[in-house]
Amino acid sequence: MTERGCKNLDEVKDFIQNKIPFFKKVGVLVEMIAPGKIKLGVPYDSNNLNHFGAFQAGVYLTLAEAAGGALLATILDLSDVLLLTKECHLKFGEPAKKYLSYEGLLEVKESEKIMQELVKKQKIDFPMDITLLNENGKMAAEARVTYYLRTGSSSIIKNAQRAM
Repeated sequence: MTERGCKNLDEVKDFIQNKIPFFKKVGVLVEMIAPGKIKLGVPYDSNNLNHFGAFQAGVYLTLAEAAGGALLATILDLSDVLLLTKECHLKFGEPAKKYLSYEGLLEVKESEKIMQELVKKQKIDFPMDITLLNENGKMAAEARVTYYLRTGSSSIIKNAQRAM
């Protein structure tokens, strides 16, 4: 693990936008990335709409999952840390029709706590609260996503990458 930040943030951006087929299909974009900071968005695509002209529920879930995972990826060495979504609860607000976004920040103390706990226990569940905004800056959804983090997983990760 690095002190504060993934070894290569461009790799995280490429991974989110291009290496996870469903994220790519939905159109998840990394708009800003820095250690402990991320901004993601999903622009309008008629294929992502429901029968009322708003984003389909699966788009919200996909962005919420991507958001927390991408934010954690900015502080962890993902060549050795397995990061999986374990659980997600979603509550809807004002529908998004043209744009859905997330902007997140992990404070230095919180980042250090995550890394210390991971080093100590080698595997942890880490819950995150995610707020998604619509094109008007209104709360489109609130999610509670729990991620499973496991260090010492480089062989699992390499095998999974070969299978892709």
